Amino acid sequence: MYTTVVQWALLPILGALIGWGTNVIAIRMLFRPRQPWRLPYTSFVLYGVIPRRQPQLAKAIADTVTGDLLPIDELIDKIDFQENQSTLLDYISDQMHERIKVNLGRFLPPPFSAIVTNKLAPHMQEIIKKEAGVILQGAVGPLKEIIQKELRVGEIIEQKVLQFDLVDLERIIYRVVGKELRHIELLGAVLGLLIGLLQALILTLIR
Repeated sequence: MYTTVVQWALLPILGALIGWGTNVIAIRMLFRPRQPWRLPYTSFVLYGVIPRRQPQLAKAIADTVTGDLLPIDELIDKIDFQENQSTLLDYISDQMHERIKVNLGRFLPPPFSAIVTNKLAPHMQEIIKKEAGVILQGAVGPLKEIIQKELRVGEIIEQKVLQFDLVDLERIIYRVVGKELRHIELLGAVLGLLIGLLQALILTLIR
């Protein structure tokens, strides 16, 4: 009788502890050890999954973001150059107008430079806007190609992930999915408990 009570109590408790402990260790080993650690007198090396795979993880994240989530072509197409053209033209014409006033003042006496500037400025601004508009329209295509070529978003993301501190990464992951990870640990305990009960039942039936 005593033996039966012990096995019905001990086996489920041990099963729950083993199931819970196994899942806890498995989750912790996602991040730790952060540096390779060789077991003494063996060739077996312990190394956290994420620290060991950080370069591959960085490459996969970069490829996913630039290939699926934020393709460079789509990002560039979202830039409405036509909508912003008037703002650019106003800025260019204003700057050119100011430069003309300054430069005329260097070569002409103040009364003459003022007269010339006031008379010519409106016409010159219209000409500048017209010509700059044509130039900008022709530059849109090459500008998009330059942005696409030079804006290496994938490389930037990959480098950022590689440089990301693993301690901070672990903290962020636990903050986001910590509840779910604890549920996995408890699930290991429940499964271990059920396995212990099954073992106790089998031993009882055998006897």
